[in-house]
Amino acid sequence: KINKAKEEWFDFKSIMNIPVIIKKTGAHPELNDRVFKGIDFKLQTDLYERLQETACDPALNSLNNIADIENNCITFEKEIIERTKATITVEDQANGKLLKRTQCDAERLNNLSSQFFSLIYGICREANLSSMVPIVRASSMNSKRRQVASEKIMPGIASFAISKCLDQAIKRCRRICQRSAMLSKATRIILSSKILGQATKEKRRVFQCAKRLIRQREEFYVTIHSLIEICHQIATDRKNQIIAIEQARGQRIFDKHCEFQTSAIEITGKNDYDKYTHQVKEIIFGAENVKSLNAEKEERFPKSQRLLAEFNEWGKFMITLESFSRTNINDTKLQTWEQVAQTIKHKSQRLLKTLQKIQQEEWINSKTHYLRIGKNGPIARMTNPKPRTGPVAGHRGRNPS
Repeated sequence: KINKAKEEWFDFKSIMNIPVIIKKTGAHPELNDRVFKGIDFKLQTDLYERLQETACDPALNSLNNIADIENNCITFEKEIIERTKATITVEDQANGKLLKRTQCDAERLNNLSSQFFSLIYGICREANLSSMVPIVRASSMNSKRRQVASEKIMPGIASFAISKCLDQAIKRCRRICQRSAMLSKATRIILSSKILGQATKEKRRVFQCAKRLIRQREEFYVTIHSLIEICHQIATDRKNQIIAIEQARGQRIFDKHCEFQTSAIEITGKNDYDKYTHQVKEIIFGAENVKSLNAEKEERFPKSQRLLAEFNEWGKFMITLESFSRTNINDTKLQTWEQVAQTIKHKSQRLLKTLQKIQQEEWINSKTHYLRIGKNGPIARMTNPKPRTGPVAGHRGRNPS
């Protein structure tokens, strides 16, 4: 049976993504307007203002409730300090001995924690950050992690938009490949017929396949251009974000994806370096076993740029096919029909391979970008091999002096 149970889900991730800063003159986090103002900054700004208005709404009385919780926590802390002073000596406190928690302490702490999170949940509900969603099993989350690891889905903030466009483009390109293969097969059948005038059924089949292929062109055009636009937008946004981080730090980010030596070569002598390495390859492996320098440069181009060039070539042959479909098939044009159909078939298959390479390349790029900006999970775990020590009750430092 399908589990229809639902649970309340709070979008804390959107709140944590808001760039904030605590200034020296204030104790409350404020919106940081010095960060990179990308696509999401406007949404984050609107969410920050909405949360501020909700928290300061006098009808909800949130500020007074926060003050009450703070006072209760301060009172609880003072009681713990007094009990610690009365039962544990200063030397034992400095050596790490703590006051034993009682059942009353646990209930009081849980009660304060419940009040605090109830207040947070109420503010999130008023700010439209809560929703009822189906309960997600742990197996589904594990399956998602396996899909990310196997490169079936892409990690990153833009993964949904570009994954959706890529899936749609690949699906439409497969339809194009199927239609072009059927058209090529139909033209070859006519070409193998001995008497062209009697092949009326085959002629009708060719025109039918051509019309079906032409009808797919407009939707395919829109899908490809939207995909190229999203790829360029995401690449520009990632580049600007890295530049903003480098400007904020005052130094360039160098890692295995952007090494210092590679950066220095790109600034000066890039063309000479490429020519020299290509000549060395020809000397070692032979000129016949090495690709040309232009071919190597073309392979290093982003696949989205290559996709646009290949799509334009495919579009030219589609225009030729559309002009042919308006006239009858005769002996003089039969060979041309077969050549155009075969070329469209090969161009369609090449487009499909390029789209699949874009999908693989974008997965690597999204993962690389998240590693470069530091969003790679727990980078390190803090370990403390020294003996455990603790603060003394009533003192801010580690010892009463």
